[in-house]
Amino acid sequence: MQTIYFEDLGQDFLEWDIDRNGVVVASRPFQAEVWCGTVVLSMTVGLPPVIRGSRVTTPLTLKYPIDRIQNRLPPSVEFNLRRDGDGYTASCRGQSASCTWSREVCAKRLGQKLYPDAAIRVECIDDKSEGTRDSRWRVTLEGH
Repeated sequence: MQTIYFEDLGQDFLEWDIDRNGVVVASRPFQAEVWCGTVVLSMTVGLPPVIRGSRVTTPLTLKYPIDRIQNRLPPSVEFNLRRDGDGYTASCRGQSASCTWSREVCAKRLGQKLYPDAAIRVECIDDKSEGTRDSRWRVTLEGH
């Protein structure tokens, strides 16, 4: 999931949430009924996006430039924890963590990097070691 933030030029929408297929799934603060379902074909910070949707069958460039694009994680992610020498390591979505004494601490450290400033729940979902894999873990945002 990504959020596109538009430059504020007086339009009724300032943010779009885009799913992994490039489809607009939310528009804020207004016009969700207009933009949801639209496919974003191209998006670059500083330029207006190129879109196609139910109301626009041929590609169209909006007149509102993108201010920034923010990647958003889903409410839960899974990852493998590895035994690495005298400790444990884990990585997911470009973040990594390690701990020499506790695999649970390693998993919590990774969760805190993935979801900074959020309440998280960490759980071991598969305790079976295979090769260098020690176990499989899930980090979930509290309330999900």
